[in-house]
Amino acid sequence: MAVYDLTTWSGRDQFAGTLEEISSKKHNWRLHTTRPGKFFTKRELLDEKGDGFDGFIISMPGNDAVMAEISKSDIPTVLVNITDRRLAARAKAVSTVSGVSRFFERR
Repeated sequence: MAVYDLTTWSGRDQFAGTLEEISSKKHNWRLHTTRPGKFFTKRELLDEKGDGFDGFIISMPGNDAVMAEISKSDIPTVLVNITDRRLAARAKAVSTVSGVSRFFERR
């Protein structure tokens, strides 16, 4: 599941990079997205069938409860340009990427 703010250039550019990567023949990912902030809640951690996700790409934080829940899990998580002390303290299956924007890399 990916969390992006698509109202900004950088959010749209990061999302475009994700779409570009999963559209290659080498991946068979099923991508689910949600909006950040108050829209990204614990309820979003399950798909419409009630199944959990294999991983998270989070470029914008959700509410406090969902961030706490993710910090307690061992589901692979990529934090893009965000910091959350609870998630950063996770020793397993978390990566932090900062300063990422495909737009600037192409220039």
